[in-house]
Amino acid sequence: MKRPIILLAALLPLTLAAQIITEPLQGELPKGGIVYYLPQTGLHVSVTQRTIVETPGEFARYAQHCLGIKEVITQQSTRREIVGVQATAFTQPDPSQRYCIQALRPVYSEKAKTIAPMPQIKVATTPEGLLRAVNMEPTATWPTKSCPEASSCPQTQAAGCEKAPVGAPLTQEMQLAGSTLRMAELAAKQIFSLRETRLALIQGEVENMPSDGAGLALMLQQLDETEKAYTELFTGSRRESCQTIRFDIVPEKGLGRQVVFRFSSQKGAVGKDDLSGRPVYLSLSPRSNAPLTQVRDSFMVERPTKKTPARMEALPVGLYYYQPVQTAFSIVDAEQTYFEGQCCFAQEGDLLFLEAASDIKVELDPATGAILKR
Repeated sequence: MKRPIILLAALLPLTLAAQIITEPLQGELPKGGIVYYLPQTGLHVSVTQRTIVETPGEFARYAQHCLGIKEVITQQSTRREIVGVQATAFTQPDPSQRYCIQALRPVYSEKAKTIAPMPQIKVATTPEGLLRAVNMEPTATWPTKSCPEASSCPQTQAAGCEKAPVGAPLTQEMQLAGSTLRMAELAAKQIFSLRETRLALIQGEVENMPSDGAGLALMLQQLDETEKAYTELFTGSRRESCQTIRFDIVPEKGLGRQVVFRFSSQKGAVGKDDLSGRPVYLSLSPRSNAPLTQVRDSFMVERPTKKTPARMEALPVGLYYYQPVQTAFSIVDAEQTYFEGQCCFAQEGDLLFLEAASDIKVELDPATGAILKR
């Protein structure tokens, strides 16, 4: 009976060495454990919309009689349209991919009559808890740009948006007019007078001509603005303003199309749960080739089935990480494509793991969860 026991004790140091293991963390943090997250990639989608407000003029029904204009605005209306869409990537911890790193103390060695010291684990994470390195100094800077093809979204008022002009000044004669028709006729007379003054300035037939070209240009500009204000009393006005609204979306793995926001001409860009507008989607194309090759001693995380034994779950895990893939995406609706880009969505990659070992030394990309260096 003694001989088998002695042989077993001699084999223990050879078969059970100190190991660093990682386990999915669902409950409380085990004593002495170090928590880290794998990343998930999302998009900041910025929608720039133009609001167009049309207001009928006070003298709209007299436009043809006084000025010979037929095309006028007759009803108050407000509509919105999409000017542009931009997308930039962001990275955040994935609460469903939370892991705990622990070190297993080596068992008692009968041959050495000692217990090896507890292995020291040096883990570097970002302030958010994303894993950067294990047992080595990280060299890559953080944060990193995970979506270089997507340009920054505009934060200021978009070009081409008009400022509301000053209304047409009403003369004393117009204010004392006894009817709307008479007021319209006086406003039309004022328009013709402004046109004659402009023509006289251009031809140099004004007694007090501006002394330089800048003064002349300023006077012509003021005449144009005043004439426009009077003309809008007949034709109506059209005003535009721009606004940028941001929506955040984190694509779910396996879903090729997801609603980012909805849009209607009345409300503009609204949340995806507001069914008053048509849906605008984030569409992911089929995965392309992985930019990084799989490490030789990595294993794919898979659930056991009737045909596949539970070998993977029984194997001690040293470190979980992602094998990222470059994914093309677009923001579209049923009518057009608003934005196209490429990005490494971390959660779209394959979840792999290294086998438990005492000498794990790796550096990871916090933005994609991929191994950068070993």
